[in-house]
Amino acid sequence: MDSVKLSQILINLLNNANKYTSNGKISLDIKLTKETDDNVLIRFCITDTGIGIDPEFFEIIFDKFQHGSDSIKEKYGGSGVGLYIVKHFLSLHNSEIIVNSQPGKGASFSFSIWFEKVYKNKTSPTMLTNQKIAGKVLLVDDNNVNLIVTKTLLETKQYYCETAENGFEAIEKVKEKTYDLILMDIMMPGINGFETTQKIKEANIQTPVVALTAVDVNQNQEDFDRVNFAAVITKPFIPDEFFDIVKNAIGRS
Repeated sequence: MDSVKLSQILINLLNNANKYTSNGKISLDIKLTKETDDNVLIRFCITDTGIGIDPEFFEIIFDKFQHGSDSIKEKYGGSGVGLYIVKHFLSLHNSEIIVNSQPGKGASFSFSIWFEKVYKNKTSPTMLTNQKIAGKVLLVDDNNVNLIVTKTLLETKQYYCETAENGFEAIEKVKEKTYDLILMDIMMPGINGFETTQKIKEANIQTPVVALTAVDVNQNQEDFDRVNFAAVITKPFIPDEFFDIVKNAIGRS
């Protein structure tokens, strides 16, 4: 499995855990479980202490646009494709996702994947700094997990990425430096993505801004129309579609 698909699986599972754990703990455990001369079997487990899942919904939560129950969908929202993408990517590598949960007692999602060993005598990949940069991106998000994983994802395609943890920091950075693209989260404390983008445009900064958000566009259509983003990427996203939008937004600028 390549790093892009693995990153997307972990992003989706961690975002899922975060969404349903308003107070508590989320953990990611990675363990080597088997080893051969050329390969290793790695087990990943994401555990949370959130609202939990009724066992009767274990199967349908991996269907596209499903949330388990109407009450969960109404309260927590989201596109309902995150777990579907996880299951799809794992099936391509002969792996499956295992769920353990009870209502009110948290949940755990685990899977195992075989990886090929990398030997020291193999040619190491050229560092990003020695390669041609595909573009300079400012990633704005108040969620540290999203920042780390999305930044890593961008760097796999040779994008140089800097991060900002809130709208105020983003505004200062775009005044000091020039970027080819800004990826903007919407739901942030203090100053949200709509307000941040509006202030960036009022400062006559021409950098295209792409919304990267789990917010329901239809329910916030007026705000999206008012700000007029270069594009909108809905979380969780499919990597190929994500990079197509990033490339096109930079190309148009």
